[in-house]
Amino acid sequence: MQIVLLFIFLGVTSAANALPSAVQTTPMQLNGLWQQYQSGNEHTVDAYYPHLPCFKKASEQTNIPLTLLLAMARGESNFSSDAVSKANAIGVMQIQWPGTAKHLGITEKKKLYDPCLNIDAGARYIDELLQRYEGNLYLALAAYNYGPGRIRVGSSPNAIPDGAHWYSEYVYDHLTYILDAQIQDYSQTLSHTLITFNRPYRAKDFVIQMQKKAPEVRFDWFKKPFDRFEVVVFFENESQKRKASKVLKRLGFTL
Repeated sequence: MQIVLLFIFLGVTSAANALPSAVQTTPMQLNGLWQQYQSGNEHTVDAYYPHLPCFKKASEQTNIPLTLLLAMARGESNFSSDAVSKANAIGVMQIQWPGTAKHLGITEKKKLYDPCLNIDAGARYIDELLQRYEGNLYLALAAYNYGPGRIRVGSSPNAIPDGAHWYSEYVYDHLTYILDAQIQDYSQTLSHTLITFNRPYRAKDFVIQMQKKAPEVRFDWFKKPFDRFEVVVFFENESQKRKASKVLKRLGFTL
């Protein structure tokens, strides 16, 4: 089994942007956390992320918060324009081909690999879903992942499938990362993969336990194609990599 450790302190924002973490939440608790995010002050983004001008333009055109779009993209593809899932979801925002893409007016598959077009499509889609679910971001995100045909309008958060809840929680985890991040340029960070799991809860639980053992290292995890879930380490330079390596070696891991 392969392990991915993500050591990263990313994206400069103020402490006022911070939200409570979602370590393990019930549907009602997570729904409340999303409502808190929506009702809070505007969240700023001072760091640089891949395709940032495209995200800013999509945010301005749809009025979807920039931090939300970045969180979705980080969770969906870690900003990769070449990402393809086993369900044929493509690009930065993982737009499903052909169903969702054609629904959004994209009739050529190759266009989904254009990051700006893909980001625009993702922003328009989550905006459409927010309108469908009367502004409920928890349900809108669940539908983004599971499809609106499987998430009923007016559903109680307790009534949605476990997998859809997992996805909404997963994006929230990435949102807290975007808001709490502490480096200037995400695109320049280095990374190392330590382990891969075949279940999301295993990857998340691993990160939670490792964070307790090594709080000076920022652990994170990503869903990858074909039901793989990676726990990773990001670092800004070789000096940080050496420091992380020493900490991890004590815990039985090698970078």
